[in-house]
Amino acid sequence: MDKKVIREFNKVINSDKYLIFHYSCSDINNFPVIIGSISLFNAIAHQEIKFSRTESTEREAILNFLNYVKEKVDSGFSIIGWNINKEIYGLQPIMRRYKEITGEEHKLAKLRKQIFDFDEIIKEDFPKFKGGLHYILLFNSIKLDMFIFGEEEIALLQKNKFQNLDNSTMKKTRSINKLIQLYKTKKLLIRPKSLWQATKIFFILKTRKMIAFFKEHKTEIG
Repeated sequence: MDKKVIREFNKVINSDKYLIFHYSCSDINNFPVIIGSISLFNAIAHQEIKFSRTESTEREAILNFLNYVKEKVDSGFSIIGWNINKEIYGLQPIMRRYKEITGEEHKLAKLRKQIFDFDEIIKEDFPKFKGGLHYILLFNSIKLDMFIFGEEEIALLQKNKFQNLDNSTMKKTRSINKLIQLYKTKKLLIRPKSLWQATKIFFILKTRKMIAFFKEHKTEIG
């Protein structure tokens, strides 16, 4: 990664003129990719915004999101996300879904310069960090309450459980902002601070997997 990108990112987060976004969707490897929920955090206004399918159709949620982001980007805002620049993640599936639904390309499609992948930034500054949003949250003592993993998100979307998806995507945008604040103050941890914390994290994740398994198979077990 070009060091210029790191310098520009630091300038952006110090200005607070940025939007953090996260979303949930159906299986990214199977088309069409359906968008379940989109959440934003406007840092300068310290405002959480959700584009929820509990209140609108998929088309309306995507259009409202893209229009809001374009308005902010046109006024100088940057966008920060996690895995946002990957070809199959980030804004691309939302842009593609918009085109599938409307037959048109949104004006935001040309956007490139003002997008920052916080995952890539951290890996550039800390080469030993192997990735995983849930891991780095736990390393920094940020709880995973309302945080839903990908497979569970897909299952919830199939059941139209949009409120659960809203809660999860908003939790993630809020948590990414907490990580950014730690990064700014050079307090971000990219590994467990102790053997005790590593053990605790292991059991937290193990317990979550067990709970998810029993939820999935409760009818068979019962």
